[in-house]
Amino acid sequence: MPDRPSSLDEAPVLDVATARFARRIVDACVLAIAVCVVLDFAFTYSNWLGEPEVRVMFDITREGSVPSWFSSSQLVAAGLVCAVIVAALRARGAGLREWAGWAGVAAFFCFMGIDDAAEIHERLGTLLGREAVAVPVDERGAALGTVLTVPTYFWQLFIAPLFVLAGVVITAFLWRRLRPHGLFRHVAVGMACFALAIAFDFVEGIDGFYANAAAVWHLEEYTVNHYGRVLEETLEMIGTTSFLAAFTGYLAWRTRGWTLRLQVAPHVATEPARSAEAEAVIGAATAIAAGQVADGVESAAPDARA
Repeated sequence: MPDRPSSLDEAPVLDVATARFARRIVDACVLAIAVCVVLDFAFTYSNWLGEPEVRVMFDITREGSVPSWFSSSQLVAAGLVCAVIVAALRARGAGLREWAGWAGVAAFFCFMGIDDAAEIHERLGTLLGREAVAVPVDERGAALGTVLTVPTYFWQLFIAPLFVLAGVVITAFLWRRLRPHGLFRHVAVGMACFALAIAFDFVEGIDGFYANAAAVWHLEEYTVNHYGRVLEETLEMIGTTSFLAAFTGYLAWRTRGWTLRLQVAPHVATEPARSAEAEAVIGAATAIAAGQVADGVESAAPDARA
């Protein structure tokens, strides 16, 4: 068998500079977004293979597809980077006020990733909308009556304002933390992309909007509908990538001079370690057994001589 390292100092180690690692994450996201758009065009819009299963698999506009999985994973990854920032701040002795804000940002992005995969805001919006419509007209009040006249998805009416409020709070927090390091521009790009994505979703919820747009532009309704939604989802992925650029950049600054070390655990003997008490018990048992064997030999000796 080949020799195994006997201590941590001899174990194989892979050192990765945090700044370089941060850039690689952003570059990988940009490449993945481009690949998702190309695959959607090839297998969904153009339907090159003619197989419905493959067409759905790479459809950016559908949940349960590869691009949808990537989009959700991006959001969770952004939250995890913020969680690492929290750990780095606490390691440097930062106070509660400093790292608690980053913990809140981490929780928000992780929730957004789960929400994106499980369609929580759409389902909750539909539920609230159904309950609101069930209220008699004369009991709705001016505010609810006005909201229900807006011709779009219910989640835009009841859930989107909460996202907007959270976005304002997060933007204010990140402005103070990232602007001195020149990283807030990534946040601005990310917020702009999410705002445009919400706007596209709003008009998508208006009955006949894409049909009318297709008639005006002399295009097929499917083309306008599909690529309107592709643009919406792509903007969301670009926005998340921008936030990842801001978060990984800040993490690299906070951990400047640090190295991400991946170390293989050394070989551990298969025989479990014994405590002092266990060794004493085993020693006593061995001594007793040895004495019994000696007594047996002595008692058997006269019989042998006889």
